[in-house]
Amino acid sequence: MERYFEYVLSSLTIDDVYVLGALHEAEATTGFKAVSNSELQKTVSFTEATYRRTINRLCANKLIETINVKKQNLLYLTEYGVAAVTKSLERAGA
Repeated sequence: MERYFEYVLSSLTIDDVYVLGALHEAEATTGFKAVSNSELQKTVSFTEATYRRTINRLCANKLIETINVKKQNLLYLTEYGVAAVTKSLERAGA
């Protein structure tokens, strides 16, 4: 399982890591601390296509989760997403 996680980490793009970092910075690590989709999109300043592609990749890899509250989509890091951010920071030497 650890090898699979390392494989997923190695395939992350800069955009993926940037979104994970933005969620980590906002401390969005549980459902009740989740960040709105529109707020995150403003924070990362990606084009619509890049943003959707990045969110879809991260959801598919279970690094982030989406919840729907009052007709608003919210995003937060899963435990795997938090681990991915931590490992990425370690690799960068931060």
